[in-house]
Amino acid sequence: SRVEMSIKTELCSFSGIKVYPGHGLRYVPTANMQSTKLVYPFLSRKTDSLFHQKVNPRKVNWTVVYRRMHKKGTTEEVKKTRSKRVTRARRDIVGASLAMIKERRSVAAKSELRAAQAKKVSEAKERKEKLKPHAPSNKNAARFSNKSARPTRPQGASSTGR
Repeated sequence: SRVEMSIKTELCSFSGIKVYPGHGLRYVPTANMQSTKLVYPFLSRKTDSLFHQKVNPRKVNWTVVYRRMHKKGTTEEVKKTRSKRVTRARRDIVGASLAMIKERRSVAAKSELRAAQAKKVSEAKERKEKLKPHAPSNKNAARFSNKSARPTRPQGASSTGR
């Protein structure tokens, strides 16, 4: 069994990069003893200098904060988790078994039902036409059944009558 050694690293107060033991420098503010942090670890003199100049790390391209804000270097794309679809439990309805319901819902059964319904509709139309006396349904069609009775407009006149 291998024993793994853990190294205590700190994060640079300016850049957010790991500072390994024996590297970097530490700043202990003495002027304001009520500071929120007692010790500020820095990666290098450069980060220490930028921190004391009050440069905003969000505006410095190589800092971790900047890279997070601008979504740089994120290799792992978060996959959307698929939600499980709800499956309905099919149950019998009073007076009809599950097999009968499935049979009626099938495509073949539906096409047969549609054909039967279309046949019924066409038969009903035929019966209606047999009972109905042949009278023109449109009053204007009856009035202008022959062409000679149709009003004519002079050639070149517009259809709107203007």
